[in-house]
Amino acid sequence: MLNTPWTLHKMIQSLSSILLVSSLCVTARTFHQTTTLDRQALTSRTTPFALLSRVTQQLKHSARVTGTRVHARDNSRAQAHTEGAASHTSRRTTAIGIPVAAAGISLGRSSRADDISNELTNAPFLVEMEVQINENTKQPVVIEIHPEWAPKGVERFKQLIQDGFYDGCRFFRVVDGFVVQFGINEPELNKKYRKSIADDPVKQSNVRGTLTFATSGPNSRTTQLFVNLGDNTFLDKMGFAPIGKVVGDGMGTIDRIYGGYGEGAPRGSGPDQGLIQRRGNDYLQKNFPKLSYISRAAMKSE
Repeated sequence: MLNTPWTLHKMIQSLSSILLVSSLCVTARTFHQTTTLDRQALTSRTTPFALLSRVTQQLKHSARVTGTRVHARDNSRAQAHTEGAASHTSRRTTAIGIPVAAAGISLGRSSRADDISNELTNAPFLVEMEVQINENTKQPVVIEIHPEWAPKGVERFKQLIQDGFYDGCRFFRVVDGFVVQFGINEPELNKKYRKSIADDPVKQSNVRGTLTFATSGPNSRTTQLFVNLGDNTFLDKMGFAPIGKVVGDGMGTIDRIYGGYGEGAPRGSGPDQGLIQRRGNDYLQKNFPKLSYISRAAMKSE
């Protein structure tokens, strides 16, 4: 009879074999699909994170479908197969060099890399100016530039330095106890930077030794700057935003810059800024030969 213990035992064994073969076939099919996906991804230009996402999604989908099919037949085998698929996922992601845990760490490092990049962008840097005090004396002045003080102003100043704009520029306005001003070059070079930049919020005070862009009103900064010879804090409320400060013994050199011509025209007998713009150094050398000037200005590595 079919209901004997021995016959029933044989039927259970046969059913188990059928289920095992079915599970192995589905697993093999899943492995083949995943391997095919890996091959296609590795031969393309897909980024590692996109590749990881595609592999993981395919494996999860395969495991979910496989688990559902087996669950209809045998719940215990479905659980075992799901665990196997999870183990298989770990092996496949490790095989392409991007473990799931490492992917999470990489994302964290990417965020940290952005922070470091921002820190480097806002890091102070040095500019060295060789100042020709007179015919026989040349001395260096080092200025520490702070992007976090006035980022727009610093970006323009950096462009000007890299373009060699200040090489040959005269200190055309020297007002004792107030400012030393410079930043007008030859006419053609002046035209290149005629377009003004937007204002920065004032974050630092105009104390002695700070370097600040000159303006003729809101959002009018171009190329002219001044070094504060005194604590001109009243300039803060007028919107003058310092971009850096003279460091070391530099102010000793700044104090020696020739100022015998006084305030510029029309308020004084000094150089006329309009004529400097139109005629450049020819006008200054002919009419104000004693002016001190910057022979060279460049970024300083240390």
